[in-house]
Amino acid sequence: MVIDDELASRRKQYERVFSKPDFDTVFVGTPAELRDNINRPVDGYCVDVFLDSGDWHGRNAASLLSNELLDRPRPAPVFLVSRHWGDPSAMALVSEANRIPDAAVVRYLAWTEFEEVAKKPAAKEPAKQREGALRNKILDDLTTWHGWSTFRPGPDDPIRILTLADMQFGDKNTAPDAIFSEHWIAKALNRDGLIPDLVVLAGDLAFGGSPAEYGLARNRLVDDLLTYMWGANRFDKMRDRLILTPGNHDVNLRFAACDGYGFDLHSGKLKEISGASLSGSKPDSRSDGSWRKLHSDYALDPFRHFARELRGCRQNQTVVVNRRSRMRASASQTQVSETAGRRS
Repeated sequence: MVIDDELASRRKQYERVFSKPDFDTVFVGTPAELRDNINRPVDGYCVDVFLDSGDWHGRNAASLLSNELLDRPRPAPVFLVSRHWGDPSAMALVSEANRIPDAAVVRYLAWTEFEEVAKKPAAKEPAKQREGALRNKILDDLTTWHGWSTFRPGPDDPIRILTLADMQFGDKNTAPDAIFSEHWIAKALNRDGLIPDLVVLAGDLAFGGSPAEYGLARNRLVDDLLTYMWGANRFDKMRDRLILTPGNHDVNLRFAACDGYGFDLHSGKLKEISGASLSGSKPDSRSDGSWRKLHSDYALDPFRHFARELRGCRQNQTVVVNRRSRMRASASQTQVSETAGRRS
């Protein structure tokens, strides 16, 4: 979303940088347009530092982040744009914006960068290079902040996908010669020149969802398949090509089973909890009115840790719902899922 009080005169420059297919941009030039789009989930905000013309009445990027954008439908980074970065008032606003919790200002852009893109139309090649450089800089920031994949094939480029499922590492009934299967797959793909662009691990990676089984899965998949297939020196750069989804065998039932029992300190034995719910729908109330945390909530934790480690995901990829957006989070969930694959 681009927010600029001088949008009428600047829109063409913005459009050259925030162009399709990389961006699907929402342009906001007035407070009324902001009100119309305030609940739209977007992937990033490009905000003019000073909003001092039209109906904005002297508002600025800091006040916008504190008030209008405080309840953003989903967390998104902010890019601040100004032609007056040498002005002390601009730097004061930057300091104010950086003190706002969850403001997520990731880059300061000079308006001259956008102007350079549109300058000297006769020199088309340099202009395109400047345009591409600025666009890629913004895309790289968005990719890093959101943890997106850097894999960006062209519209007509073929994509080769390797799908593996039901490997169930840790199953004691696995045939002895199956330990070589991952290496054989990698060897065959290398031999035939069929190295995949994406690898989908489609559930049941472990047999019982235990951490030890995921340790075995990690060793077999990384050492015998992915590293051999993509190359040891390229594996870290290819982690974002992995897509993982859990299956029923990836649920650690030992955690879930604990919801039906408690430990009696007096007898030193497990005691069945009367009326305990194993559905995971909500915790059971204790006699003192407190709530007991369901152990089944942790049943997928070994899978989550395995997926984060394998893909190299940052640990804090969680959505923070603040005090006023909490009520509308469920209403915007559908919008978020529908637009998750687009960069707005």
